[in-house]
Amino acid sequence: MKGIVSLFVLVLLVGCASSAKQVYLPNGNKGWAISCSSHNSDWSDCAQKAGSLCQNRGYKVLGKDSEQVSSMGGSQQFGIYGSTSMKRTVMIECK
Repeated sequence: MKGIVSLFVLVLLVGCASSAKQVYLPNGNKGWAISCSSHNSDWSDCAQKAGSLCQNRGYKVLGKDSEQVSSMGGSQQFGIYGSTSMKRTVMIECK
């Protein structure tokens, strides 16, 4: 049981994280693709990550995308379970 609780806490911590990947934009400038997907995140999490990347320079939102993602799992002990979450991605360019 202790292992299950530890795994649950780890999943929660990973699920709350947002990630950013530096990319090259069509105009040749560098930009950021920010992913902020978890059960309890929203667009403000993406905006917060963008603000921390660009700091006082500010940023321009080039595009947003979201989709609902479902997952299902199960075991003999706990039965079948499922969940849904939103996969959010925003593309930005620092000013």
